[in-house]
Amino acid sequence: MDVLLAFEKVEALRSLNQLHPGALALINMQAIAPVSVTSGGQTYPDDDRLRGAVAQVTDHATCVDGEAIAAGLGNVKAANVVLLGALSALIEREGLLGAELSPEDWLAVIVERVPPKFVALNRQAFHAGRAAI
Repeated sequence: MDVLLAFEKVEALRSLNQLHPGALALINMQAIAPVSVTSGGQTYPDDDRLRGAVAQVTDHATCVDGEAIAAGLGNVKAANVVLLGALSALIEREGLLGAELSPEDWLAVIVERVPPKFVALNRQAFHAGRAAI
C-alpha cells in the first residue's frame, strides 16, 4: 500500500497523482502560501477542495493539525514529530507493519536523532500525534 505523509496541504495536492487508489494519506493542515499566492496571482486551495481531491483518490486519508498540537506542547518545531506519531498510529491501525515496528521502535530512532535537551519534548510530540488519531 502507498503511504503519503504530506507536511503541508498543497504538498498533498501535488502528490495525489502519484498515489494508487486507496493509499494511506496523512496530511498536515499547515498552509504555506507560495509566491504565486502571496503575489496575488493565484489563490490558495481551501480545505474543502483539498478534502474533495483527496477523497477522489483514497478513503484512507486523515488530516492532523501538527502545528497546533506542537504549539500546545510549547514548541511548534515539534510538529514533524507529531506527524510521525500520527503516522505510526495510522500504520498500526491499518495493520501495515503490525508488531514489526512498535511505537517504541519509532521513539528509539527519534531519540537517537534529536539533541538530548529535546528528547522529552519529542517524546511528548510523538505520543500527542498518536493520540490525535
